[in-house]
Amino acid sequence: MKKLSGLSASQGIAIGKVFFNLDEYLRVPEYRIKEDEVEAEIGRLDIAVGKTREELIELKNSIINENNIKEAGFLDAHILMLEDPELSKQIKSRIIDSYYNAEWALYETVKGFVELIEASNDEYIKERTFDIRDVAKRVLGNLLYKKRIDLKDLNEEVILIAHELLPSDTLTMDKRMVKGIATDAGGRTSHTAILARAFEIPAVLGLKNITAEVRIGEQIIIDGSRGIVIIRPDEETLEKYRKKLYDWQKKEVELLNLNMLPAETKDGKKILLKANIEIPEETESVLSHGADGVGLYRSEFFFLQPGKLASEEEQYEAYSQVLSSMGNKPVTIRTIDLGGDKML
Repeated sequence: MKKLSGLSASQGIAIGKVFFNLDEYLRVPEYRIKEDEVEAEIGRLDIAVGKTREELIELKNSIINENNIKEAGFLDAHILMLEDPELSKQIKSRIIDSYYNAEWALYETVKGFVELIEASNDEYIKERTFDIRDVAKRVLGNLLYKKRIDLKDLNEEVILIAHELLPSDTLTMDKRMVKGIATDAGGRTSHTAILARAFEIPAVLGLKNITAEVRIGEQIIIDGSRGIVIIRPDEETLEKYRKKLYDWQKKEVELLNLNMLPAETKDGKKILLKANIEIPEETESVLSHGADGVGLYRSEFFFLQPGKLASEEEQYEAYSQVLSSMGNKPVTIRTIDLGGDKML
């Protein structure tokens, strides 16, 4: 048995088997091409970029069809990154001037961009590197003809383990099958953390080396409330956490059975109980728990997508989705809240 400590990103307890979201794209080939192969190599890069753009548009449309308007917005930022002329220029320069293969030229260029961003003291800015790597890995996958693991096709309940969960992974995974999440990287303000809380999936992030400590199929415990992961638990620990999980679920059922009762003091004074949300999809949980409305829709997270600002139409769609879901219940929208801790 081994215990690891990380960041408590989403509360709750999960017990299950390890499933790896393997990151095979980190093994990038490096070799030199001949001068007369440069044009063909650039053509190969352009084809991979074009295919990636088609994939992102297809993914965006499928998400919009599921009425997740706001979540589809970050894919626009990914498309803009893909079409960034400076990024393209630097990649092609490595091919033309140094005769590197397209995969290595892309890897080295993106690595430079990521290192610059990670030098920032702002956690919000640093965590945007996940988006850049997400796009780069899609292009690399198309260059190497490797298909990404599709987390929407899981056929059993699992604890998802990864070095990092990219935005598109978190968004498309089958939430019914993913009972818990544990990653080497990531923070409380990352896309993974926000969605894990929204979908009530226990999550511990920033574990540094969880991927090196576990094996596929092993039993693991996620304690999202305490930021702890227990690998290969002994029977005593397992029984202890089974009881904790049972008590947690029992308490949740008891609260849900009371959710439609009025919140009143003993002397009959009514109290409005509202819930705070960060993404429109959380309104389902707000309603199922009997809240009297949305106390604060923290919409600044809508703007923390690299490469683009949310358009008026996108904001309208997101706010409309929340208002429509909440019916006649009140909603308070914090339109933007930027300062020293949050920067565009």
